[in-house]
Amino acid sequence: MRLVRRFCLMMLAALLVFPAPLPAKEAHIPKTGDPAWDAFIDLQKKWTRQLHELVLEKKPEFKEIADLSYRWRLEDMRLETMKFNYLRKHQPETIQRDKGLPGFVKLSWFPDQAEKLRKASTEFEQQEKTVSVLKHQVESHPQWQALQDYLKALQKSPDQKQRFDRFLADMKQVQKILAQTAAEEMRRKQ
Repeated sequence: MRLVRRFCLMMLAALLVFPAPLPAKEAHIPKTGDPAWDAFIDLQKKWTRQLHELVLEKKPEFKEIADLSYRWRLEDMRLETMKFNYLRKHQPETIQRDKGLPGFVKLSWFPDQAEKLRKASTEFEQQEKTVSVLKHQVESHPQWQALQDYLKALQKSPDQKQRFDRFLADMKQVQKILAQTAAEEMRRKQ
């Protein structure tokens, strides 16, 4: 349980630096059919959206970088979902369901798998490029560090404690879904 809590805090910190959605069109992240993965992605999207609203309310001067960094994060979620689908179809044994949420969402992804997927899907190659370009734009933005510093301060803010506690509780629910899918997978193998 300690590992799950530490992972939740790590995810919280990671998501803090990727605030939420562009008001316009969001990238479509298709459902995978895997309850644990889909719940994890849904939670990431929900959380970053809530952070975005909070940033715009408290620090509207960060709107440009907040929107840009969210777009990067959303596109990265889409890329990770493409990888997950590839592994699920071609190498399901590499998906770690018995190592908790940290092991599950950290995909074992290697250059040869990327090359195979690029050859099979021009969409994957384009998605890699999109994520790379957005990452560069975000990291070179003059307000990037200031936004990160602000979000780290928010995490420690007593008036935001309830919001962050709710996120941790939601992460525990995703962990339960993962445990259920792991148990179901074990039963199918027997």
